[in-house]
Amino acid sequence: MKYTNLLGGQLLIQYNHLLNKIYTYSNKIKQKRFVIHVTGKIRRGYFVHFKKDYVRTQLKLRKGQCRQCARCCSLAFRCPLLTTENLCLTYMKGRPDVCKFFAIDQRDIDDVAVSGGQCGYWFEKDE
Repeated sequence: MKYTNLLGGQLLIQYNHLLNKIYTYSNKIKQKRFVIHVTGKIRRGYFVHFKKDYVRTQLKLRKGQCRQCARCCSLAFRCPLLTTENLCLTYMKGRPDVCKFFAIDQRDIDDVAVSGGQCGYWFEKDE
């Protein structure tokens, strides 16, 4: 009986240790995701305002269409222009360029994928 309690206690300690590792890892993933999304927002803002030729070139290479899923509108933080139904108040008129030109390159599509979404745009891979 003492052996069972000892073994059970060791398993419980190992189980708790494993849960703590999983919790720590999941928090790191969340923090990493936030950093990725914030960095992406800064990068896109920079491109739209200072690298307009790059944006124009990339938009010509972009395939697909917007799925209006609002994933890109919720990277790092939720856009204040989204309704409770996740629709953009300015989609047809007056959207900021950063929004109009999303996805500028594959990194933007990857940002959406990190948050569990699937962007309707894609870029052909070089062969």
